[in-house]
Amino acid sequence: MDELTGHRVDLGISPVVVGTMRFNMKSLSAADVQALIQGGISLQADTLHVSTEYDSFPLLQSALKSLPGSARSRLRYVVKLACPHFGEPGFSRKLLFDRVDEYLSALGADSLAVVQWMWRSESDDGLVRGQKFKESVGEIDAAMSQLVAAGKVGRFACFPYGADFMRVVRQSGLTQVQVDYANLLEMDLWEGGCSYPSIALRPYAAGRIFEPEQKSIIEDIAGELGFSAEETATELALKLLLCNSSVAGVVASVSTIAQLEACARIADGIEPNPAEFASLARLQSRLLSA
Repeated sequence: MDELTGHRVDLGISPVVVGTMRFNMKSLSAADVQALIQGGISLQADTLHVSTEYDSFPLLQSALKSLPGSARSRLRYVVKLACPHFGEPGFSRKLLFDRVDEYLSALGADSLAVVQWMWRSESDDGLVRGQKFKESVGEIDAAMSQLVAAGKVGRFACFPYGADFMRVVRQSGLTQVQVDYANLLEMDLWEGGCSYPSIALRPYAAGRIFEPEQKSIIEDIAGELGFSAEETATELALKLLLCNSSVAGVVASVSTIAQLEACARIADGIEPNPAEFASLARLQSRLLSA
């Protein structure tokens, strides 16, 4: 087990990060989204995970435009940004700066708490992408450092599309912070170790933990391992992540105030706890092999 502590890593975000990708899939209006955002602020879930690639982004912009300035000033953002993108020959300092500025303008924000940076290419091979990355790492580091120094970005984190590429990024010294999938049924985030600063995506395994058959399996194995029958799949999923001190925040897709309140209530009662994380990691291991 990697060394964990009783103190959560600070990446300048809230433990519950509101995922915005599915806003438009739930037939929400701009007023609905605005109410959800304001509810999040009151619940200390004041960080939004956003992407200009999401169909929901125009809806989010509409909600933000009519949000009171006092509320907008309290929001923090984790944004998805590729540089290079698919079809681009390599890293471009100009494109990175332009894309950060486009986010700041589109969100009406002064800064971005975390940029979820991605190196996209036609190759799925992490080692091939890693080699291309190493050829440009000096330029990338200088560009990212300038954006942080200018106050436009709090920090950069990497969504690696695989452990091989993340290993190369960490070895380069560019960033140790990873954004990736982690839940009771997936452990992409921890393929390289579970003590690196991180942000967890897809905590409910895209809803699979709530499917009757899978939910029954989770409950059975959790019972065998001594977990309380009172603990729901949602509670176990959030505890797995937030008991780990290296996880700064969990991106949870919600579409109602009630869902957000439930998520925030559970998260508020979870403190980093290495021993409890070890127990939950055993549950995850059993589920992965079930």
